[in-house]
Amino acid sequence: MRLSNMAHALKTQTALSEQTASTLSQTLARHVSATAFDALPAQAVAAAKRLILDTMAVAWAGSDATGIEAVKNTLASSGQPSGGPACTLWGTGETAPMQEAAFLNSAAAAALDFDSLHLEALVHSQVVTLPALWALAEHFHLSGKQLLTALVLADDINCRLGLSAQGHDGWFFTSIFGVFGAASASAKLLGLGEAGIAHALGAALFQVSGTQQSMQEKSLTKRFMAAFAAKGGLFCALLARAGVTAPAMPFEGKFGLFTLYQQCDPAVLLDGLGARYENSRITIKKYPSCGCSHALTEAALLLVERHDIRPADVAVIRVRISEFMNRMVGGEFDPQRNGAQVTGQFSAQYAVACVLFRRRFALEDIQPANVTEQDVAACARSVRVEIDPDNTGQIAPAEVIFEMRSGRRLSEKVEFFPGGTSGQIAQSTLHDKVYDCMRQGIQPWSRDRIGRFIDRVQGLEAVCDMADLFKDL
Repeated sequence: MRLSNMAHALKTQTALSEQTASTLSQTLARHVSATAFDALPAQAVAAAKRLILDTMAVAWAGSDATGIEAVKNTLASSGQPSGGPACTLWGTGETAPMQEAAFLNSAAAAALDFDSLHLEALVHSQVVTLPALWALAEHFHLSGKQLLTALVLADDINCRLGLSAQGHDGWFFTSIFGVFGAASASAKLLGLGEAGIAHALGAALFQVSGTQQSMQEKSLTKRFMAAFAAKGGLFCALLARAGVTAPAMPFEGKFGLFTLYQQCDPAVLLDGLGARYENSRITIKKYPSCGCSHALTEAALLLVERHDIRPADVAVIRVRISEFMNRMVGGEFDPQRNGAQVTGQFSAQYAVACVLFRRRFALEDIQPANVTEQDVAACARSVRVEIDPDNTGQIAPAEVIFEMRSGRRLSEKVEFFPGGTSGQIAQSTLHDKVYDCMRQGIQPWSRDRIGRFIDRVQGLEAVCDMADLFKDL
């Protein structure tokens, strides 16, 4: 073990002993166990409903994305027993056993990279938590109130873990942290008390996985990392219910998460626990692409619209971003080698070229045929991506520079991530996204049916049985 990690583990354990006699998992388990729906702030509940709409909508649109059918067929051919009532596969009209439904719905929700993101924590919590908790609530005929309570708690834990991280060395926070929120909230839905929830958290340590290598290579496994965490968290809760014991110190222990995987500050993790819920600060995405390309996409769009720029007007395109952003979206534009759709989602070059030619970056623009369209692809390959040594941001700022054939130099720098948080986004903006997404995928819905679905989610606390939610829509 590295000496720095050993020192960090000692520091963490010392801080814990000074703050509380409980381990971190016991503290979190006590909080999850004790928190009831009526104790949640109205803002957190409202944010949860908006996030449900957003996550299910993007899963609907992603239900026919590349790789999803292959996973579905692989699971179907495994010969595993159904394990009880089947659960809904969003946007398909099909069902699957509980754990498989959690995996597939998570994969579909993550597939188009249109899902929500906590900008500071760098965690896509919803694509882990909602699929796991929804499948469990359907399977066991739980209420909308129970689901909402568990969802608020799960997203809060995942985002707090992300906020507590010290540095970012290449782990994919969504999966390595997401499994803990999914495990603890699933255990709550299963009716486990503090001890059982703590065991679920302990078991989750052994499901921790996921790095940024998929983003580096633009491979399809990127869209499955959250799914492993969703299914893994649910499975850990089921293990705890069956009486399987697990470590009491999965976070701060000598060989725990904070020592071997990712250094975190326990004081940040616990700060305001139960008084402040992070789900209202989760941002709902404006573009179907990696968050690291949103600021530059916005900058390109502002330039093109403000100056009425046409592709033929531009001689040279430059993009200036941070080292972290370059790691995620600055690689070579090569859809033939890496796969067109994932390349389109994770390419600064393509984002700017797409905006220049089409004056948008929408769901249709990440379809393989549009990513590889000859003129746009040629333009994308010509875009120069530069690392700004003074830019330490992870999501923003980003600058786009057009050197015009006329000799003019036009530039735009966007300092902030575009879009709105789940606590602030305009209802009309969110609903427009939901309508757009749910009219796509394997089973597109009519506008009237989508409207009824929106109304039902808005009144989710009145739903007595989550297995009935889609009935009569």
